[in-house]
Amino acid sequence: MLKIKNINIKNYRGIQELNITELKSVNILVGDNNAGKTSLLEAIQIFSNPTMYTLSKISSQRDNYKTEIRMNILDSLYYLFNIKESDSPFFNINGTIKNKNRDVQIKVTKEKIYHLTENKNIIGNQEEIDNYTYEISINNKIEKLVLNKYSNFSFKVTSPDFKVHFIQTIDHIINDIFVELLKSKDIKDKAVTLLQEFDKDIMDIRYIPNENNYIPVLELSNGEYLPVALYGDGLKKALTMLNAIIKAENGVLLVDEYETALHTSIMQKVFKFMVEVAKKENVQLFLTTHSLEAVDKFLYANKDILEDISIIRLKKKENKTYAKIMNGKEALNNRENYDLELRV
Repeated sequence: MLKIKNINIKNYRGIQELNITELKSVNILVGDNNAGKTSLLEAIQIFSNPTMYTLSKISSQRDNYKTEIRMNILDSLYYLFNIKESDSPFFNINGTIKNKNRDVQIKVTKEKIYHLTENKNIIGNQEEIDNYTYEISINNKIEKLVLNKYSNFSFKVTSPDFKVHFIQTIDHIINDIFVELLKSKDIKDKAVTLLQEFDKDIMDIRYIPNENNYIPVLELSNGEYLPVALYGDGLKKALTMLNAIIKAENGVLLVDEYETALHTSIMQKVFKFMVEVAKKENVQLFLTTHSLEAVDKFLYANKDILEDISIIRLKKKENKTYAKIMNGKEALNNRENYDLELRV
């Protein structure tokens, strides 16, 4: 069963209004930079689990890997809602999720209040601060949360209707990349076969103890162990995506720029195995790319299930986001016979 069948987004980040229908088991979002692909993935996260915890996570998500000082959570939420540009910022996401209609409306209001302080340099021990009221409405059921710079930012973690995982473009460099793969011997053995396309001497994947920690290694045909860190980003990316699919069992996996780090020679085998594992684990895939070559490779790799693939071409024009949707069979036919660029 599809977790998300359609989604309509209004006023989220750079998306004024976008309606996506005919979602499939595999959905490939194609578009240039700033077309709204990553924003659509974030909107799916919010739609799947509309809570302040999700908003706080997404608000700082794009800032996760910067080495400089990061924004605090209040500032991150400020920019997520584009509060500077609107007196009453809001966005709306609605659609069909698990065969039920869901309407999510989220807005924030800002006001000035006076806060008692221990700073004796402030006259009357009062400080004027910005106070934000966040209101989340799910099918007209409303929850409110008031935040300011003195608030406790420990948001309640709630369980969503299904698992939702998001892979950003460099997750393969910093995260655990195959702990879930080790739980299934069948999938692990197939993953090893795939890794032999990168290095024919790879015989196994495992973790080995190292002082107070465990490190991911690949066992070679000569009996040696090599840390995964010594291998290229392509191998790590393949492992990261496969691992995340298993982690998202019976849920949704969102992958930003799924082709990043993969050499064109290995793409089709990786993409075919991804779909096989996703089908086995009952995972709906949402993948973004700006590479038509990556789309071609994906379609050729999965020619036997084109009816389960949706290609969604996003384009931004005059600050509006447009979408053209076609199934995998139509997309491949257009690419093969007419050399079309899936234009909107």
